[in-house]
Amino acid sequence: MPILSIIIPVYNVEKYLRRCLDSVLSQSFRDYELLLVDDGSSDQSGAICDEYAVRDERIRVFHKSNGGVSSARNVGLEHSKGEWIYFVDADDEVLADGISSMLGAASGYEAVLASFESCNRDGERLYQTTIGTNKIMSREDSIRTLYGESKTLVGMWGWLWVRLFRNEIIKKNNLRFDTNVSYNEDGLFIAEYICHISTPVRYVDSLVYRYYETDTSVMESTKRYFNPKVLTSFASLVLMYQCIAKDAELDTELLRIAKDGIINRYLMIRGQMEQHNAVDKVVLKDFRHQCVQECGILFVVGYMIRRAKRRITNLIKRKLKI
Repeated sequence: MPILSIIIPVYNVEKYLRRCLDSVLSQSFRDYELLLVDDGSSDQSGAICDEYAVRDERIRVFHKSNGGVSSARNVGLEHSKGEWIYFVDADDEVLADGISSMLGAASGYEAVLASFESCNRDGERLYQTTIGTNKIMSREDSIRTLYGESKTLVGMWGWLWVRLFRNEIIKKNNLRFDTNVSYNEDGLFIAEYICHISTPVRYVDSLVYRYYETDTSVMESTKRYFNPKVLTSFASLVLMYQCIAKDAELDTELLRIAKDGIINRYLMIRGQMEQHNAVDKVVLKDFRHQCVQECGILFVVGYMIRRAKRRITNLIKRKLKI
């Protein structure tokens, strides 16, 4: 049995797929299986997967009708045999020795988190996330990374491709990606996984992944028009809160952060609707009802008061040029 199962969902990425696969095959760590799930591609992506499978016996290819990235990842999970699971996006790259860096730090832990760099489509580095030292993170702080509230790391860390997951925990708890969620499905899966582990999370301060920012992502599309897929992210934040609330060992401050996350997402969606003249009063009313139902009316009111105070304070600072 391989130590690692690498799962790559593939959909219409013929322009980038070879770059991604070559980056995996050039890794110094060799004891893995590579599961390529062709999610009904209409270009040559499926043929490229088959071509690589002929070249390397560690590669297995699964062709399926188009069902979205979550369904493709689920196919990979169902066929995985490795002790560890690692997810890669087909238009990105795994950096040299990235996999060995993570696995080298995995002993005694059930989750590993590492650093990455972000590049534009031409490969020019935009930023990187190293902090200069390795860390042992509590489960709470690892979940905080999904909300940008970590005490260890700055910014949002809701991505699969900087994390290792133990397959035994995934299979034991039947963890799968929610196919009804098309935005923030990564964060939901990560939160559910962390709520099922018993060890801290090992953070490795090594660059393991190169993420390419493209115009085709859901996040980028929201800058040009209102993308209905963003609506599913509200459900993901609700489900994340419900998962966290069930774990009695997590501290109560994390519940506050998770509730804030639900209300923040409602406000973000409302703002995007207003920006693109796509306001749906029925949807927003339903989301407001869910905010109150999950968080409680007193919490929602308190959140809005805190938000108003922050906006007034920031306005005063700008006026005084502080």
